[in-house]
Amino acid sequence: MDKIIYRNQNNRTKFCIVTTQRSGSTWLKDLLDSGNQTKVFGEIFLWRSHHGWSDDYLIPYYQYRQASKSYRPCAIFRYLELIENYPIQNLNAIGFKLMYCQLYTWPEILLKLKFADYRIIHLIRENCLDKFISLLVMRKYGLVKSTEVEKRIVPVTIDIDELNIYLKRSTKYVSFVDSILEKFFSHVLEVKYEKLKDDTHSCLANIANFLDIDPDSFKASKSELKLLSWGSYRDRISNYAEVLQALRNTDYESYLLN
Repeated sequence: MDKIIYRNQNNRTKFCIVTTQRSGSTWLKDLLDSGNQTKVFGEIFLWRSHHGWSDDYLIPYYQYRQASKSYRPCAIFRYLELIENYPIQNLNAIGFKLMYCQLYTWPEILLKLKFADYRIIHLIRENCLDKFISLLVMRKYGLVKSTEVEKRIVPVTIDIDELNIYLKRSTKYVSFVDSILEKFFSHVLEVKYEKLKDDTHSCLANIANFLDIDPDSFKASKSELKLLSWGSYRDRISNYAEVLQALRNTDYESYLLN
């Protein structure tokens, strides 16, 4: 294997994982962060305190803005420069997670990512029905992530009107963000959650190539996070027949019948 040449802060590959909630972004972040060549910050653009925040170097954006008393867009630019200047040596790539809703709230982030030559990993979970069920389970248990709860079947009751609105919006948002990224950035890698789940090793190799790092640097291939809901849709949805009827002749009918 060729010798790895470690880059200084100015030559690090900068990247951003752009996605939406319940799409496996924490899992992908953990996989990429397991390597000795990468550092990945989680969801930094939070609106309020988050019990899972544990980074000693960086505080959430809302705290940074309150402390610095800076105004947009300068506050965004200076905050992201903290990430770019992360002091740990021997890192070849550094990045963070960004949700669609946060991009909508702070659109100037796009300018910073563009000007600073960030590479974009667009993480997409194609099965929006699974995303919706994951959201309902999260509401039921009050858990965003879990490393303690083992896999178990948790039936949820789905409101058909809410489901239809969610599916339409999810598809629309993915298409809109995809078009924005395509227009703004020359380096965009689309990663499908389903592909990442089925062939983690191959997906990580593609991401490593995209970030110009050694694919063997990743130490983890699995996550400590536990699924709160699994099994067939008949077991996971208490009003399965009603949902099936509502999604007849759509792309989701085949999911429900499998």
